[in-house]
Amino acid sequence: MIKIEKKVIFYNNSSLYYYISPWDTDIFGYKVLNTDKLIITEDSVQDVIFIIEELENYSKKEDVKVIAWKTEATNSNLISLLQDKGYKYIEISVVPYINPQLIDEEKYKSYCFTNVRRAEKRDIKELKKIARISFINDRFHKDSNFDNEKADERYSCWVENSFKDGEEIYTIIYENKIAGFFILKTYHEEKYAAMKLGCVSPEYQGKKLGLNINAEIILNLRKEGINLFDSPISISNLGIFNLYVSMGFKFKDQKICFHKWMEKKL
Repeated sequence: MIKIEKKVIFYNNSSLYYYISPWDTDIFGYKVLNTDKLIITEDSVQDVIFIIEELENYSKKEDVKVIAWKTEATNSNLISLLQDKGYKYIEISVVPYINPQLIDEEKYKSYCFTNVRRAEKRDIKELKKIARISFINDRFHKDSNFDNEKADERYSCWVENSFKDGEEIYTIIYENKIAGFFILKTYHEEKYAAMKLGCVSPEYQGKKLGLNINAEIILNLRKEGINLFDSPISISNLGIFNLYVSMGFKFKDQKICFHKWMEKKL
């Protein structure tokens, strides 16, 4: 499992947690920095300006090429400051969530028409292939400064690393072929499960396979006593957004992602 080293900037009663992403850095060949959590105890513009400038000073010193900053969509002051400092809007994300114990079990069972099974080692090659072609609406593809082929490879490597880390990977089978996958992390003590990555191969989209695999997983989580399941998505992915609406999900944690390149791409 890849470990990240989080750092923090303190100023007055405010703080920002951040880290250099080891997996993104390895894939793209340059340092990618992600902000994690900004805590502002008072509505102080000067505190935030100081923190932004300190983060950029650190980034220049450490030869960071791009900063990815996610913030709550309601934080209009920070959004304005980031835009003034040259951060470019990339996407809005939300977190659909549901309590598996409260679903209509019979309705969910009616969504299941083809086989869903745990992935096996022999599936890795096919799953990596599917991952490489399925994620075109993510923030890396939306930012033209990133190399699309390397962005595709990022998701392919994600699958392989999930196998190595022993994460739960489910496949959906359609016409005797793997049509998609779902990477799940379950925290049984907290009775919580999160979807880490999931997709249906482009050639099989429009066949309600996403509905099928989500329903199957949630029915299993219901049996395991899980009472919270969530799945972060980009708001621009209307297909999956509408799917979750139809399944009775609610939505939380609306965030806006900005990127700032510390040096312009030639």
